[in-house]
Amino acid sequence: MTNYTTGEGRSFEEYLRKDPRRTSIMRIQHYVDGELSGGEVTVLEQHIVECTDCEEEVRMEILVKRLVHRSCAGETAPQGLREKVAARLGRGTFGQGPKPF
Repeated sequence: MTNYTTGEGRSFEEYLRKDPRRTSIMRIQHYVDGELSGGEVTVLEQHIVECTDCEEEVRMEILVKRLVHRSCAGETAPQGLREKVAARLGRGTFGQGPKPF
């Protein structure tokens, strides 16, 4: 994980360790985005079956992503903005777009 800092001078990793709910939400976001390893997926899916709060969080993340995707379908940022963002991210170009939902 990148070493970001919070406004309180703590590292982002330390912040997450002290707030398990926030860590869980971030893992759910990574899960919905397909960014977890196979083992992490298995553990999280097992937890989701047992935890109605996390199950609801997964449903909400998927719903929000679908709504954003639908609302932004056909919209593109101006080329100049795309180039500036790509340069700041250290890439020359953007990928093929968001994952389909």
